[in-house]
Amino acid sequence: MSAWLQHKIDQYKFSVRDITVGFYMAQTKLNHPECTIEQLSKFNDTCLDMAELCQLNGDDQSYLHAMGKLHQRLVIELRDTTRERLHRMQAWQLARHSLSCLSWR
Repeated sequence: MSAWLQHKIDQYKFSVRDITVGFYMAQTKLNHPECTIEQLSKFNDTCLDMAELCQLNGDDQSYLHAMGKLHQRLVIELRDTTRERLHRMQAWQLARHSLSCLSWR
């Protein structure tokens, strides 16, 4: 394997590791009852960024995994009756988008 290719693979692995840390931090904020719509949007954006990184590097399995995790969590948020109505409506809207991205692949 060429040094250039190995360098690109290593860069991708480090980028995925870094964004995975961001994913878990954003997900942790959703576990709190006082989670805001901004935190929900941040989680969505982080997952979409991770999925895009995977897609751009031809890692279809990781793309589908990231989008699946996003969609699953958004459905959980939308079904959570302890959340404000606006929060659940935002989760519904984002879940529709994530489902369309999953269906497209």
